[in-house]
Amino acid sequence: MSGISLYQKNIVFLQSAIPSLAALAQKTTDTLTTAVIDSSGLAVDIDLGAGRLYNRPAADFAHEQVASWLRQPNRVVVNRPEPHTLKDEATMTLSSRLAGEVGDELLAVPPAGECGFLVVIGIGLGQHIRLTAQATLHR
Repeated sequence: MSGISLYQKNIVFLQSAIPSLAALAQKTTDTLTTAVIDSSGLAVDIDLGAGRLYNRPAADFAHEQVASWLRQPNRVVVNRPEPHTLKDEATMTLSSRLAGEVGDELLAVPPAGECGFLVVIGIGLGQHIRLTAQATLHR
């Protein structure tokens, strides 16, 4: 797949994984946003056409965003998986194997300062992702 754009690579993936989404993505090739690049070649903001996403350096915004999240992290607690309640063979096998390895050490609800998965949802340049991962690894 070398020589094709990231957009085209994503379309190829979507065609095999989620064909209906691929069809929707292919309906338009208009680019409505552009990256704002600084003198060193780094993306520092996103031009939305009618304004900018951050209106300041994205790195500053990311640091503030992560600091705010660390003061009060959002947590979603999911119950411990029970192999007999799972539907597909791969998930049942993985769950059984993991449960067998950790036994009673697997906590039903993880402590507030710990997490098993960190899910980041949003739009932008993603500069907060590395900061958030580093902050949660060193807590």
